[in-house]
Amino acid sequence: MKLDKIRTLEGQLLAISCLFVACIPVSAAVIILRPKFEAAMSESYNVASVVVRDNLKDLVAQLEDPAADPAEVHDSVVKLSAQEKEWLYQDWVTHHEPERVITVGRLVEADPEYFLHRAEQTVVCGSAEQQKIGLRFFALSEHPSVLPRLQHLLQWTQRRHLPDAPGKIQKVLNEWVAAHPNTQK
Repeated sequence: MKLDKIRTLEGQLLAISCLFVACIPVSAAVIILRPKFEAAMSESYNVASVVVRDNLKDLVAQLEDPAADPAEVHDSVVKLSAQEKEWLYQDWVTHHEPERVITVGRLVEADPEYFLHRAEQTVVCGSAEQQKIGLRFFALSEHPSVLPRLQHLLQWTQRRHLPDAPGKIQKVLNEWVAAHPNTQK
């Protein structure tokens, strides 16, 4: 039988060489279609602002109001679902001008793990403009875990030899450390 042939050394070497030859066009296709994959993986903020402005407008107003009670705002953000937190983050990314400094501080204070992780994702997966916005989110945050996250991002971009990212991250890192002198680098 022909199946007995595959059990021999010659048959196994033939099977391995066929697999190797089949991998060549697959890897070429991945390289050629990389921009299409990256476009599908990039961040997009489609409906967040509409949803936020309709359903969470009172909370957004509280986040942006310097006179609002910080404890009440904190409790309101903590009670949100993950989807609602995502909408708030996306709303900030799409409406970050004028600088919504209070909003960033209050979001990060309420759930630093979630919001700093999202900013990190924006820096890693976003377009050049989105990366600047994600780094601005880090720069506006007062939370102490910003420093290790920025250091991690810097190392990540250096390991991947990304052209402009390490310089941008280093600049934000230096500014953040200068603004927070009590933090250890």
